[in-house]
Amino acid sequence: MQHILIIDDDPADTELIRASLAGVVNGARIEAVTSAAEGLEAISRNPPDLAIVDVRMPGMNGLETCGKIKSIAPRIKVITISGMLESFNLDIGRDVGVDGCVSKSSMRDDLPQAVRQLMHDSA
Repeated sequence: MQHILIIDDDPADTELIRASLAGVVNGARIEAVTSAAEGLEAISRNPPDLAIVDVRMPGMNGLETCGKIKSIAPRIKVITISGMLESFNLDIGRDVGVDGCVSKSSMRDDLPQAVRQLMHDSA
């Protein structure tokens, strides 16, 4: 069974992510946490196949979180989500292990495609 971890401090965004994944990852276990620290703890206990990480969070930001995820479990695929995608530097993201990035404004359309691609690539 596939396992997806959502790391986002905003419950509304978490629910939008869950809704966006409906029908894309049938049977997958979807876990959600509200901080980078909780996400890293969850990954240490039971690494997911895919992590969906908000770029802007209090405390540790999403890019720093992605770097730590890859240092714990390099095989985990990581998609970042950002409300400010125009200012997101994909080169910096790739340097810390980001496998894909989706804008919050187009998440409902673009996230399912990104997840399908990464889950297919890792199969």
